[in-house]
Amino acid sequence: MAVKLQTVSEISRQISGMLQQTSPVEEAGALAAAIILEYTGMGRAAQLAFGERMPEAAAAERILEAAARAVAG
Repeated sequence: MAVKLQTVSEISRQISGMLQQTSPVEEAGALAAAIILEYTGMGRAAQLAFGERMPEAAAAERILEAAARAVAG
């Protein structure tokens, strides 16, 4: 899957939206932050403070794949 380069904030919003299909809003946001942490090493505070950073393309792709797996169950 080719991934358009996006900032951490954009990825977070995108996968939070995906996760809201199967989870409440708060849970989706927490899960999105946990997935991003797993693949970038950025905790929630770092995601908020440095959201304009772009993760490596491979990390972004793995984040989106993980979110898709979470939505699928």
